[in-house]
Amino acid sequence: MALRTRHTTIFFLLGAIAPQYAIAQDTDQGTVQEVEQGIPQEDVQANKEVEHIIVTASRMEKPANSIPNTVTIIDSELLGFQVAIDDSLAGILEKTVPGFSPSSQKMTGSAETLRGKNPLYMIDGISQHNSLRDGLRDGFTIDSDFLDHIEVVQGANAIQGIGATGGVVNLVTKQASGNGDWNNEIKTRFTTSDELESDSFGYKVTYIGDIKLDSFDFVGGIAVHERGIFFDANGDRVGFRTAQGELQDSGSTDLFLKTGYNIDDKQRLQLMVNTYELENNGSLIPVTGDREEGIYATTVDGDSSESVGNPAKNEVTTASLDYSHKGFYGGKFISQIYYQDYSALYEGSVSTRWALTPGGDGVMDQSEIESDKYGIKLSYEMSNVAGLEGSRALLGYDYSVDNTSQTLAQTNRVWVPEMSLITSSPFMQLEYEFFNSWLISAGARYESADLDVDDFVTLPTYNNTQVAGGKPSYTETLVNVGLVYELNDAITLYASYSEGFDMPDVGRVLRALDSPGLDVDTLVDVEPVITDNTEVGMNFEVGDWGGQVSLYQSQTDLGSRLAADESGIYEVQREKQESWGYDVVINYYLNSNWTLGANYSKINGEYDSDGDGEVDTDLNNASQAPARLNAFAIGEFNNIKGKLQVSHLFDRTQHGIAAYTDNRKEFEGYTIVDLSLNYQADFGLFGIGIENLLNEDYETLYSQTQNLDDRYFSGRGRTISLSYSNKF
Repeated sequence: MALRTRHTTIFFLLGAIAPQYAIAQDTDQGTVQEVEQGIPQEDVQANKEVEHIIVTASRMEKPANSIPNTVTIIDSELLGFQVAIDDSLAGILEKTVPGFSPSSQKMTGSAETLRGKNPLYMIDGISQHNSLRDGLRDGFTIDSDFLDHIEVVQGANAIQGIGATGGVVNLVTKQASGNGDWNNEIKTRFTTSDELESDSFGYKVTYIGDIKLDSFDFVGGIAVHERGIFFDANGDRVGFRTAQGELQDSGSTDLFLKTGYNIDDKQRLQLMVNTYELENNGSLIPVTGDREEGIYATTVDGDSSESVGNPAKNEVTTASLDYSHKGFYGGKFISQIYYQDYSALYEGSVSTRWALTPGGDGVMDQSEIESDKYGIKLSYEMSNVAGLEGSRALLGYDYSVDNTSQTLAQTNRVWVPEMSLITSSPFMQLEYEFFNSWLISAGARYESADLDVDDFVTLPTYNNTQVAGGKPSYTETLVNVGLVYELNDAITLYASYSEGFDMPDVGRVLRALDSPGLDVDTLVDVEPVITDNTEVGMNFEVGDWGGQVSLYQSQTDLGSRLAADESGIYEVQREKQESWGYDVVINYYLNSNWTLGANYSKINGEYDSDGDGEVDTDLNNASQAPARLNAFAIGEFNNIKGKLQVSHLFDRTQHGIAAYTDNRKEFEGYTIVDLSLNYQADFGLFGIGIENLLNEDYETLYSQTQNLDDRYFSGRGRTISLSYSNKF
């Protein structure tokens, strides 16, 4: 096929199918890493005995140039540069992925969106999303040191079923690299504020070992991370986010293993297990700020248990067993059995909300979301269907069970009853190459889901209301179609349409019911939130220049919003939403050692606030990130490699008939400069990462979406991280 592999950003067919793995194979284009680093093609051609990462996120192994939608790949080297500055997942994505909003710098994904909607986080294709009671902790389920690379599929899609209304973030874990010998890697990291306050000190130690021996391979390790207190540009402590959870002054531990056995040259069996725990230390007491006076919230030392209860905590175990057969009746068969055990504890307060009797006095309590998910994914791929040259087909089936509840940890009461969501999803994908430069693809996924909730009683603050259970269900067919055309050797054009969907937050509806005579069957509308995504784009490589331009439009006829009717019954309001945006990515390969680049993203979204069928108000700053320009230089001099990046967020004002009237209407932009350098010595790799190099004083986007004095947060000031790693 004449279509050629692209660089930096590749394109992915949005459809009814699931990401699995990144496959390494030889190519005459060189490695993805080489192209992203800016090595000219004439130099790459001299090194053909290398591996090239091909993303098989569509469950169909194919070159990236045959995929008609936007995917951003954060390869291992770029990941290393970003981790040296900020190793949180949102911190990595905001500086590398166009359309990803700024990190909250807290233990929450609130206001962290992709193209203005929710990203679906996954580990090796396993969803980390809790659709029935979304606790916004999806980004804290694995340590970044165990990631090989990250695949980001931008735009609404049904690739993994529920949750990807903004796109998919697939975290691909490390593979074994040792051949016959045991390989070891030790990583250490020390972090401090620029004024070297002792309470800002943090450290991280990671060990990774791996081996390949005949048909067997193994990789595993442990990461221990202790974070210090965050300081802003003025040398003051950053404020403490109660309830949702605070990332500063916390500790995490991650145990990871992946082992595989090649049964023969066509069959492979693989097991992956990751256990992650993150907990705040509970040694800080929040101090409320004053927005009118411009005084940020801060903290003082002390035991926080009296004011917020036990510290916020995440405990997550993710596991999968994979089997593949590349010669199964002339095609390729892949199966994955997976399991996730998820627990998220939120800090509490003394409040009448937790009263033990209706109208009673306030008591201390805090909530905990518990969820376990398990399921299976099956797919079978064949080529030259019915003898038609250039055609391929993929048939598959996904089945999952999600059991979720929310309890009050201090008094052992039920806030949200246990809910079970069972989904069954057959799918099919077809593609056909013709005239040597055209590729058309189309597919469909049939989603069938049943929600099961037993009878339950709400909390006293909601009048101890008796609610009858029920088993509401829905079915939906989600379609996609895409077209790729190679105009000439330098330019490739593409267009696509796809549908993504999510569940409304059923748990939030159920826990607030306060009227008698209600039942789940008639109360809860579980019809999915369907989001349509249409996209056109161009990818180009002309001399030393490369990049892409993409324009997209997203529409949701029945969005999800909670509101109470005149009788006090909470229902999911379905409101029309529309958004459009564009991304521009440009790279200039100065020489074999230096790459200059920039990307710009802009999105504008509106919703129907008065129910007349016409959008009339901008999505607020919590739902839609402001425009952003990222510019960078990546280069190498002698044994020193580095990345200098400037990120500018533009001002934004919400307009429309239902726009906020308080400070949340306006977003005040800011500019952050980051630097990452590493030096390869004979006895290891030394690194330094400086976040907010110019010590910019700013208020975070998350803070600017709030109107509360206790959530008036400054951003982190200049922060320095020193690292050392060695392989032996």
